[in-house]
Amino acid sequence: FERRNEFQISDSAKYYLDSLNRICSLDYLPTIQDVLRIQIATTGIVEYTFQVRGVMLRMVDQGCLTLGRRPWMHCFDNVKAIVFITAINEYDQVVHDCFKETKLHKSLELFR
Repeated sequence: FERRNEFQISDSAKYYLDSLNRICSLDYLPTIQDVLRIQIATTGIVEYTFQVRGVMLRMVDQGCLTLGRRPWMHCFDNVKAIVFITAINEYDQVVHDCFKETKLHKSLELFR
């Protein structure tokens, strides 16, 4: 597990592996931590619209798109502000098809 950054292993893998006996029991019920640690990769563009203090906000998750900006540039029409968020836990995780580049660098490259 110490070399997890070299492979595509979820940060939650250790948690679930350490909990195998509990999870495999016949009377298993997921805990709040079990649910919070679930990670589901998004594919394609997923949009969430919500309102905060009367201001309509739209959050766009471009998921695992690594095709460059072109497929999702239309999401930025009439945009007044952008908040770029990337996973800090990916700072040392290598990209599965390019072992010389980290996922954090790939995210920053995509944003530029």
